[in-house]
Amino acid sequence: MSYNIGWLDPEHRLVREHGLQFHPVEACMTKEFVELISRAEQDEENAASSGILMNTSRAIEAEFIDEIAAHPMFKELKLFAAGPLNPLLDATARTPGQTRHECMDWLDKQPLASVLYVSFGTTSSLRGDQVAELAAALKGSKQRFIWVLRDADRANIFADSGESRHAELLSRFTAETEGVGLVITGWAPQLEILAHGATAAFMSHCGWNSTMESLSYGKPILAWPMHSDQPWDAELVCKYLKAGLLVRPWEKHSEVVPAEAIQEVIEEAMLSEKGMTIRRRAKELGEAVRASVADGGSSRKGLDDFAARLPNGEAFGLQCVAMSYNIGWLDPENRLVREHGLKFHPVEACMPKEFVEFISREEQDEENATSSGMLMNTSRAIEAEFIDEIAAHPMFKEMKLFAVGPLNPLLDATARTPGQTRHECMDWLDKQPAASVLYVSFGTTSSLRGDQVAELAAALKGSKQRFIWVLRDADRADIFADSGESRHAELLSRFTAETEGVGLVITGWAPQLEILAHGATAAFMSHCGWNSTMESLSHGKPILAWPMHSDQPWDAELVCKYLKAGLLVRPLEKHSEVVPAEAIQEVIEEAMLPEKGMAIRLRAMELGEVVRASVADGGSSRKDLDDFGHLNQLMHLSLLLASRGLDTRHECMDWLDKQPLASVLYVSFGTTSSLRGDQVAELAAALKGSKQRFIWVLRDADRANIFADSGESRHAELLSRFTAETEGVGLVITGWAPQLEILAHGATAAFMSHCGWNSTMESLSYGKPILAWPMHSDQPWDAELVCKYLKAGLLVRPWEKHSEVVPAEAIQEVIEEAMLSEKGMTIRRRAKELGEAVRASVADGGSSRKGLDDFVGYITR
Repeated sequence: MSYNIGWLDPEHRLVREHGLQFHPVEACMTKEFVELISRAEQDEENAASSGILMNTSRAIEAEFIDEIAAHPMFKELKLFAAGPLNPLLDATARTPGQTRHECMDWLDKQPLASVLYVSFGTTSSLRGDQVAELAAALKGSKQRFIWVLRDADRANIFADSGESRHAELLSRFTAETEGVGLVITGWAPQLEILAHGATAAFMSHCGWNSTMESLSYGKPILAWPMHSDQPWDAELVCKYLKAGLLVRPWEKHSEVVPAEAIQEVIEEAMLSEKGMTIRRRAKELGEAVRASVADGGSSRKGLDDFAARLPNGEAFGLQCVAMSYNIGWLDPENRLVREHGLKFHPVEACMPKEFVEFISREEQDEENATSSGMLMNTSRAIEAEFIDEIAAHPMFKEMKLFAVGPLNPLLDATARTPGQTRHECMDWLDKQPAASVLYVSFGTTSSLRGDQVAELAAALKGSKQRFIWVLRDADRADIFADSGESRHAELLSRFTAETEGVGLVITGWAPQLEILAHGATAAFMSHCGWNSTMESLSHGKPILAWPMHSDQPWDAELVCKYLKAGLLVRPLEKHSEVVPAEAIQEVIEEAMLPEKGMAIRLRAMELGEVVRASVADGGSSRKDLDDFGHLNQLMHLSLLLASRGLDTRHECMDWLDKQPLASVLYVSFGTTSSLRGDQVAELAAALKGSKQRFIWVLRDADRANIFADSGESRHAELLSRFTAETEGVGLVITGWAPQLEILAHGATAAFMSHCGWNSTMESLSYGKPILAWPMHSDQPWDAELVCKYLKAGLLVRPWEKHSEVVPAEAIQEVIEEAMLSEKGMTIRRRAKELGEAVRASVADGGSSRKGLDDFVGYITR
């Protein structure tokens, strides 16, 4: 973040004050990148942003963060210092069953603080002569080391003289330093290395991620900046934080650093008194950085503040498409398709007109045309030939294709997560013989006609094979179209009775990954959506392919004819026909009976092993995912946000546990509503006067105007006095509060709320009545809906009086009416009924669950 200070302050006050040097962006970055950030600065969305999330810690850059926050450009923005976003590992921890990189075993045998870790990231290259100088310096220093000499570093080594001489150099160097050092030419577990007690220091390019990771673990940096913000990061570490030494100043970035100079810095860091000083300083910084992400720390607070400002919402994932599907339109002659005896159905034949128009627009989109890569949920174990063919196409010549799949979890069929509720079908599966069950599911967006459902039922029954059939609403959608529900409900009831003990019909959600991972599952009858295809193959299960639309016909061709790991139930040409029971039964028996289906089952098992190997350490998918090194921080951010508040229970919950059932009033007005100072005082008086237990969330938004007239001290005194006077009765929270947990708690009786729709839905979901105090937007209507229509709340203040201060007596009257009176008991009963109805609506078969399924089905159909 501090890098921005250079261009925000042309006079460089802070930079000069600390004896630092700032290199302008044009001097350290490519012309293209400078143009990119110039466009970004003018970008309308950037201009309209309300904040910046920063992967930094106040323990490192507090002075710069405060200076930037005070700049006019940022006066309307909230800055969230939430770093480090890298995981903080326990060096002694071991994850059972996890494969450890061999370098860690080597590290275990080295003395404490004795190893220099050398790595220059994934985007920096050293020239061949510089690699030789560095090798000489490492050898000459006689210090233990781990050197990550990745492809990026070796990129130019072979440019002039061919590979053999340099391979010989590396071979000779490895032999000469055996027992002292380790050279890793592929991916290295950087976080684990930095966390290890044997690691003393880190020779680094000073990319910001690497810098934060090193300082997080208290390791000093031997700074060798290459480009971008790295020269500044090196200045920050070495001169401002005094936790590193410069190997090469930026001014000499075009020169080769001789071995003697590098060796001198290594020895200074590892052997000298000055080196000991920077190691102590780095250790102090590491402790401060780790404290900043612990409970109560500045970064933890920054992350909580950021998460609290995010809008509530739910996301769903659209289906993935097979990469090889693109080959059909990229190569009009269909060379590969014909070569393998495959059939390609053009996009117009398998997708609705609207979708064809949509992807046509996408193809012309400027951002797509200028993107630098493509992340693919596939594995080279499945589509290598097609990936290579596509990569060679002129359209993709400037792009990098990353095959990183399968992105679905690879489950251990024997694993159990303590406390996790298992779907009842898994207990049924446990009792079945190995490789004996056919799993039948057509996803969430495909519908079978009623007569086709009847034929499939007859085939399953006739085959006498064990099965699990997921007959979701999508499949049953058309069953009742002609003849009404009763006859088909009777069909399902009769089918279930006739196949009892042999099969299981699931009419709701099913744990597909667990089913496919289970040893009793033999094969999968599927629509061949790409996600389902990848999941099945990654668990080594053959597919009985019944394609419906989109890329599914191609996926079926790929599986059955190219990979030879499946059988076609129905080719796409016959998609408008009903497949008779006899034909379906024939395919089922061919797949399930040992003498017929053994070949495709063995083939699927082989593919499963290859696919799983591709995502293991050193595998092709793992390598491509590792190439996205700079996205790793964002991946970890999602985990941090997802787990926020789950690992540590908010202290208010312990307080709630000690209160009687239905005795506490929860008071909160959201994050965007402010009460005037005099209104806060009236509310405080009402809460105190009511003598009712309460939790009051008095956030910054509520306190925004308190200090406007008379300064902070009087209001701080008011809050302090109120807290003392209501001790044991109530709790005031001035920061983030776990609203859902509070509303779900049995001790919570009611919710005094601004009636924002999210809060309204949350309260009603948990059966808690609302004391409605609408502020703006849709809230006046929401209050009407809750209090007058649903009869599950009481109005504290009608909207007509929103410009007036509500006196304490009026507020207290509503509180007592809600908490103590017969009328209050009635609205609490009514809210409880509504809560049960709302929760039922999102359960299997409920209206909201069906609505969500219909929505996803509609937009992906």
